[in-house]
Amino acid sequence: MILRLRSAIAAAGLLIVPAGLVVAATAVPAAGTTTVPGPAGPDEPTVEVSIDRVEPAVPEPGDVLVIEGTVTNTTDVPLEHVQALFRHNLNPLSARADIRLLDESPRAVWGSRPGHVFHEVTDQLMPDASVGYRLELLLETSCHVEPGALPCVQIQHPGVYVIGVDIREGDPNRPGARVDAGTTLTLLPWQIEPAGEPVPVAMLWPVAATPAILPDGADRAAHLRWPITALRAVVDAPGDHPVTWAIDPDLLDSVAAVAAGDGPQAQAAASWRETLLDVTSGADVWMLPYASPDFTAFPSDVAERLAHRAVRLARVAATRVPGARVGLVWPASGAVSSATAEALGAAGYRTVVLSGAALPGMGHGPVARLRAGDGELDVLVTDAGLDAAVRSAGDPVELRQRWLAETALAAMEPAGDRPLLAAPPHGWQPEPELAAELIRVWTNTPWVEPVGLGELAELPAAAVIDGGTNVPAALPDANAAAVTELIDRLDQYENLVGDGSAAAEYRTEALRTASAFWRHDAETGRAVAEELAGEVTDLLSQVSLQVAPTVTLSGNTGAFPVNVVNHLDVPVTVRLDVTSANPDRMSIEPVTIQQIEAGETEILRITAEAVANGKVRVDMQLATIDGAPLGSARHTIVNATEYGVIGWFVIGGAATLFVAGLAVRTVRGRRRSGTLSTVPAAQPMVETPSNTAESFLDEVSR
Repeated sequence: MILRLRSAIAAAGLLIVPAGLVVAATAVPAAGTTTVPGPAGPDEPTVEVSIDRVEPAVPEPGDVLVIEGTVTNTTDVPLEHVQALFRHNLNPLSARADIRLLDESPRAVWGSRPGHVFHEVTDQLMPDASVGYRLELLLETSCHVEPGALPCVQIQHPGVYVIGVDIREGDPNRPGARVDAGTTLTLLPWQIEPAGEPVPVAMLWPVAATPAILPDGADRAAHLRWPITALRAVVDAPGDHPVTWAIDPDLLDSVAAVAAGDGPQAQAAASWRETLLDVTSGADVWMLPYASPDFTAFPSDVAERLAHRAVRLARVAATRVPGARVGLVWPASGAVSSATAEALGAAGYRTVVLSGAALPGMGHGPVARLRAGDGELDVLVTDAGLDAAVRSAGDPVELRQRWLAETALAAMEPAGDRPLLAAPPHGWQPEPELAAELIRVWTNTPWVEPVGLGELAELPAAAVIDGGTNVPAALPDANAAAVTELIDRLDQYENLVGDGSAAAEYRTEALRTASAFWRHDAETGRAVAEELAGEVTDLLSQVSLQVAPTVTLSGNTGAFPVNVVNHLDVPVTVRLDVTSANPDRMSIEPVTIQQIEAGETEILRITAEAVANGKVRVDMQLATIDGAPLGSARHTIVNATEYGVIGWFVIGGAATLFVAGLAVRTVRGRRRSGTLSTVPAAQPMVETPSNTAESFLDEVSR
């Protein structure tokens, strides 16, 4: 039985604790928030700090900046006198590359903290408990202190600034003193002045998921953990904004399988599909290769075959989504090798999406050309900074502030109106708030102009590039080997039955096991490929060869029978390769290709000619018409005699005379004794070999 691939990525919830509320139970800050040791604290932070609110996100002089978040005690002892303090760098970032320092070297950019902006959070924070904090401050280009006014922070020059929050706790060794417990950072655009027009930014929007595993059967929804929340967010967030949809056709089949069932899951799947068709109506839609195979993981010939089938299935799926186009490839790694590029071009693909992080030396521009054998492919290059902003964001605030910072610095560059391509990670399954925030910040950033991908595709190519030589595969080698073995077995089966569509369902499963998504669960993906290969091997074993251990020729030339058994429910076409271990003593006539009907056994007669008497081993291998072996080789021992037909007549005549003479002598004896008896019938002569066929192997092969 074929297994259907359908698995799910569980959606993780965000926990935001209101300011001032101490939570006794375990509370985890939003995923993706990075807390680092404070300036004068222990080597490892003793708290986790999240920034859950930065308002306004793009302040102007005279605005009150509000920063709220959560502090969680990660130690096994209470923390005393917990305090939150504002931190900022007085110098703006000079280039987009500096944003990466927040993750790679935060101390290089975190600046200092003015001691007058703080919040006494709580007197005591128990282990695993969380508490909210709130900081308020006035932002000005020049501060004038007035009694009772909010603390003021002066920022003089336009740009993007690093700000953050320090958490301090009471020092248990020095009463009344405090030590740093942890620091978290974010980014704040300030008085952005674009160098030219707003930056055109296109959005490539992926709709994909890990292939799943479902047994055959009507109640498929009961076996599927469908990521309904994440997938719902993906189709709900864009609305009527000009995203370019990139849809994995395998996901559409998964949804259709669930929708065909009963219950809430089926209803949710049907609703999701209806929404997708509605929001993509009239939009720019591309069908990705079916199941998003990791082409780079395979030799170029296997990659090309996978690509051919993936594009054929994508074309079928495109007929179910009006206006959808086919021919776009989006490698999971964001890179492609020269060999893979050639294979993709041979399969009919024309456009490949690559990550700017994989092309650091390409220069400016989201459009390039990629050499693919004797031809070229169009390349769409995603912006590395925006890639990182979306990929690393664990909550809407972090996503928004990083996006604003990346695009602000891009707008301030001399070529500030250079178009950019943004794309969430292939297979992105976000929380609804995160997906909605990405669309919101893309469409509401003052210095960004949202555009369709078509506007970028019309731009001239910035460069003609070559594929990489050491592009890492997403799938482990063991997975690629298991999929290749499955494909080899499928080739053998299709040659056996003579029908290229006989293994169509298995071919689709092979694409699913080759999916780059299995990099997240390589063991399961490999196990599925091995299971499917075992099923196809079982089918191949239903066609077998039956051979007697020994046969005897009654002359120097003769024929002996062998059976070809077909237990399949379809006809098969086979060839039988027969060879003599000693061709100088015995030759074998070739056997023609044979068709064996479904459920039938065909008797084939093998003609042999011996030039001398004796025993010769004959080897037989059943195979498909292209020579791929079916099962293991069989052998028989052929015993050739030198008598020939005349010899057998002589032997028969002598035996007759012998029996007649014996009868005469018996009758005469009976007469002498006065009695007459019937002569017993002669018993057939049976040759009993003194050894088995196997015992002759060494002898007859000499």
